Amino acid sequence: MTEVPQSIYNFYDKILSDVTNSGQNLTLLSETVHEDWQSRPNALNVVEGTGPGINGLAGFAGLFATIMPDLKFERKQTLINFDKVVVLSLVSGTVTNPLPGQSELPLFPGIPVESLIGKTFETLALDIQTIVDGKIKQSFHVEDWATALNQMLNDTPPPDFGLDRNYTDF
Repeated sequence: MTEVPQSIYNFYDKILSDVTNSGQNLTLLSETVHEDWQSRPNALNVVEGTGPGINGLAGFAGLFATIMPDLKFERKQTLINFDKVVVLSLVSGTVTNPLPGQSELPLFPGIPVESLIGKTFETLALDIQTIVDGKIKQSFHVEDWATALNQMLNDTPPPDFGLDRNYTDF
């Protein structure tokens, strides 16, 4: 690969950053990830470790659309290495809604949802995406939810993540 594939733009700029409008668009999802897309860690299937596939991605997007409809993944650095695309993103959002019938959010177990409603955050995500035939086949994904939670619970400002282009362009 010599160019960032369209699937990366779709994944970050459309699906993850416009979850309310794009996250359930099955045509867009199928243009972006393989039917058997694998993501690690996979909160939907921790034991077997398979999937979550296109339907799981739609499920994640629906979850985020409910609890954080303004969620944004701003790609700060995108690197290509053979069939891999590494993406460092600034993630931001506001917790606006609980899940129906739930007293806490799946991302923050043990934290009463009332203490998060209306709170904003900025944090980082790092992904290693394997691309096969132009689509994402496998993802390794890490988000710094501890930093987000610290901001929301303690009203601390987001840290300087060191994402200035003069620093990240090494």
